[in-house]
Amino acid sequence: MIQVQKVISDSDIKRFVKFPFKLYKNSKYWVPPIINEEINIFKPNVNPTLKNADISLFIAKENNKIVGRIAAIINWIEVKEQKISKIRFGWFDVIDDINVTKKLIEKVNEIGKENNLKYMEGPMGFSNLDKVGVLTHGFNEIGTMITWYNHSYYSSHFKKLNFKIDGITNSYKGYFKDTKLIVEEQEKTIKIKVLEGEYNSNLLEEFENYLGINPKSIDGYNSLVEDDVIKPVINMYPRLRILKQPKWECIVGFITSSCSNLPRIKLHMKSLRKINNLKFPNPYEITVIGESKLRELGFGFRAPYIVNMANHLHNEQIYLEELEKISYVEARNKLVEVKGIGRKIADCILAYSFNKTESFPVDRHVLNGLIRWYRFPKKITPEKASDRAMKKWGKISSYAQQYIFHRQRLASRATNWGGEHKKLAISSDIY
Repeated sequence: MIQVQKVISDSDIKRFVKFPFKLYKNSKYWVPPIINEEINIFKPNVNPTLKNADISLFIAKENNKIVGRIAAIINWIEVKEQKISKIRFGWFDVIDDINVTKKLIEKVNEIGKENNLKYMEGPMGFSNLDKVGVLTHGFNEIGTMITWYNHSYYSSHFKKLNFKIDGITNSYKGYFKDTKLIVEEQEKTIKIKVLEGEYNSNLLEEFENYLGINPKSIDGYNSLVEDDVIKPVINMYPRLRILKQPKWECIVGFITSSCSNLPRIKLHMKSLRKINNLKFPNPYEITVIGESKLRELGFGFRAPYIVNMANHLHNEQIYLEELEKISYVEARNKLVEVKGIGRKIADCILAYSFNKTESFPVDRHVLNGLIRWYRFPKKITPEKASDRAMKKWGKISSYAQQYIFHRQRLASRATNWGGEHKKLAISSDIY
């Protein structure tokens, strides 16, 4: 018999959080969350979102074993101020039993009716900045967005319970210059739709500039095509580009990336918007937020480095506009003088926001690629590898780096994870 219990105690919350670890223990593609960070999400004294939202957690049990979980969420700002009569549900995970799914959804429905809400939507988080959606294909690929991974039967459960699919498109949702957008990729162009924030007539042009230039238009492109290592990547991924990110946001993002991973970086960047009225905090606002608050948000040892850089900018010790005008070497030297910014992070910042295409960031993927395909010494340091690569590629170093990084990363995934990843890698790189 299936029983649904409300989660109340700390030990129950921990069981709620850890259930997916059992459900996906044999999956190569599920990215596990950090347990303590997940637990803190449900603590009112830690998560400021809970000042304006209610959440009820439930676990489903059968034969005294947890077989499912769900969170019922009411965002009161959404309900009262935006007049959206909706109850959300998230943190949904379940075994392949439609009856368990039905029981869990019924609990959410009960809470919705008690609060006179007209409909439910999910899976999603507290707000439109949180995780959203159910995976409908690509189950043999590791997630590249900060969202939930799920088994293939989830969507069939929802369909059987008469859920309406909101939409499946080749589109992406996120923030650009504090405007929330949906960007839809079309055959020869892109289409943008503003969800929140101001729309201006130059928005599409600004976003296209953010996407960077087509590599085919750069001086030196032919030498990339003639490179035996890079040519197969261009043939397979001809639209790979270097983004031109907003400068301050780019700096914070790469400082945050130290000893981290993509899901965690995206979580931290989103948390900064959440505590700053959905706008990315400028350097002065970061100094007001302070190191302690950044640590609360999970930035850890990176927190003082972010505040330190913010102080440099706020006190006019560094000018962002100047970094773009001066030479690559001068700009790099100015950045590495700031505690918390090393050579690789400085190179990333200059390549992805300041048009310093002679920059050649070296991480473990790039280093392995240089050693594997260009016969760099096995014990070469990342800094020396970067210098050597810049001598080889000059003004197109960042483009060469991007192709080498992409090829080596895909090769590593194909070797370590197999499955669908083998289709994405260059065929000669698969062992």
